[in-house]
Amino acid sequence: MKQSSGLVSDGKKPIIILLIAFSIVTIALADSIYEDFNKLDEELKQGLDKMTDALVDRLKDYEHVVYAGRGFNAGSEKISFEEWDVFIKSLELSNRFDDSITVSYVGYVNSNNKENFELEMQKEMENYEIIPESSSEFYFPIKYISPYSEELEFLIGYDNAFEEKRRLCTLESIEIKKPVLSEILILNQDIEDPIYASLICHTIFSDIEKNSPEGFVTLAFRYDPILENVFEESFGSDADKFQMKIEYEGRTVYDYNKSTNFGKNEF
Repeated sequence: MKQSSGLVSDGKKPIIILLIAFSIVTIALADSIYEDFNKLDEELKQGLDKMTDALVDRLKDYEHVVYAGRGFNAGSEKISFEEWDVFIKSLELSNRFDDSITVSYVGYVNSNNKENFELEMQKEMENYEIIPESSSEFYFPIKYISPYSEELEFLIGYDNAFEEKRRLCTLESIEIKKPVLSEILILNQDIEDPIYASLICHTIFSDIEKNSPEGFVTLAFRYDPILENVFEESFGSDADKFQMKIEYEGRTVYDYNKSTNFGKNEF
């Protein structure tokens, strides 16, 4: 199996790779009866290996995107939403990936500068504020999101320091000065209709020697489309022979059942 650097280096495998190894995969017999189960078992093992390799490759591609975003920000004193949006669009992410991904420019705000930060952001976005309201030593508010859509508007101003998984991912990025992959989280904070995703966070330093962060680049990718894509790519024409369920913290992150279309949500 392929080895990767960066997000999957030093023997630390992303949680999604480990979950695939322990996922519930069964042989689907809804439409046909397959006589050669030994052959199917071998196809299953090969398909899961391909799926793991495909995910590692995809994570490496995502890692390159956040490096590019950090480089773009590091060379500029102040970046507007228009500049950020033009830059992200120049990467042609929709042409490179079939997955649903977004890239955000996130601020680093000390508590004594919160009001000034919000006033400055309101010059571009009239109602901008850091949300949820909280008292903290520092905040990691989302400034810009691209590609932008009304569906994601609720995330503008969201404080990544407020939610534990986002906060830990961001703090680790500051500490190790490399891109960090978060645990699986609920992107939309909606327990009833959750969108499962992970963030890749990379810190922008004003002075890396003094460990002075000025902001972050984060890439969010949703598990439903990426897992469906790599599952079908890896199993090819045999995809309809299998069913796959991935669970995490007692919740179903992904459920592939070709014969019933169960779990194939569009966001």
